[in-house]
Amino acid sequence: MAVTWTLKDASGANLTTQPTSTGTLALYFNNSGYPYYAVGEIITEVLAEVDSTGPVTITLSPQNEGYSLDEARSDPQELPSPHGGVMSWTQSGPVTTLTFTAPGTVNNEWSWGFGGLTPPIGLKMKARVRRA
Repeated sequence: MAVTWTLKDASGANLTTQPTSTGTLALYFNNSGYPYYAVGEIITEVLAEVDSTGPVTITLSPQNEGYSLDEARSDPQELPSPHGGVMSWTQSGPVTTLTFTAPGTVNNEWSWGFGGLTPPIGLKMKARVRRA
């Protein structure tokens, strides 16, 4: 399965540093729960364009020892709610793995929102998976 990743900032613009196409996207998160790929470039939206139904995986590791993400405080929600996508959250020590399915229909998209307004330490970003 081919995956093309696009990382965006709060303004909706693409970040300067983008990952290469790969099946798994490895990110870090800061002490406030904001993910980043390159230091200083906070990600507020991740778009994965895939050529099949997935799964698509994002791993999130803490910037500093002693931190981990909390699923309840991250408050994952389908956007718009509900849709047919599946997101799973698994925790292995401080590392969080998010796994998403992609739509079966080409040019269809599913989204999930995380974070609400209740830190610490909830993941704060939006993830979109589009069938290309």
